[in-house]
Amino acid sequence: MNRNKFPKVHIAGQIGDGYSNPMAQLLGTKSSDPRADLFDLVGARIAQTSYSQKHCVTNEEMNRRVNGPERLNSSSMACNLKRPKLRNGGELMRRQMETAGVKVSINQRQKAMPNKLIGMCESEVNQLVGELGELLDESYPTDLIARETIQEAPHFNARTAADLLECVNVFTSVLNETVPPITGLMPKASTDRELNHGLEEFSAATHGFGMTATVLYAQQMERIATAMIDECEVKKENTSPWTGN
Repeated sequence: MNRNKFPKVHIAGQIGDGYSNPMAQLLGTKSSDPRADLFDLVGARIAQTSYSQKHCVTNEEMNRRVNGPERLNSSSMACNLKRPKLRNGGELMRRQMETAGVKVSINQRQKAMPNKLIGMCESEVNQLVGELGELLDESYPTDLIARETIQEAPHFNARTAADLLECVNVFTSVLNETVPPITGLMPKASTDRELNHGLEEFSAATHGFGMTATVLYAQQMERIATAMIDECEVKKENTSPWTGN
């Protein structure tokens, strides 16, 4: 596709003439410019974006929506892409998808009902999770949660907190071994085929939100575990006989 033919709108993730996906660093992968496989551009639904911003929907994403866990029909996809309601809208959508190489079964039964989450494309999910990450960095009460946890578990000490941190680190590493197909990201697979398939199904059913949000909160758990270690050390110092307490 000729880049000079792209609509004159701001595309989410686009920086200058290149493309950068904020989720790439989080998932330990690289950005992949979705404009090379563009099916359509759609406006945002619930993310905090300006009305002029558009999100890329690729041919591969259309295939995941139609032939993946959701099994959405052409009418639902037309609604997701905010197409105007037409008497033959479903037929027009099927023709466009077939032209893009997306096979559609006319009589297939949907396995999901359209709602706001289903209406979100993967590009908008990326942006939504990016905004969630910023909120976690700025406002999540990590230290307070760590302190309350230590108070609720009086036998918890720095050693058990360190064990928790090690477990969370391993969990995060396992997640980062696999990046399912998500618009704007380079996929990568681990050596565990069953794990790859499970995460790919989960990601497809949530349009990438489940995968990216899980990694985001795993990293937040690392911060909480680290804060718990610090809190245990402070507690130990305050109860030491050398402090006079």
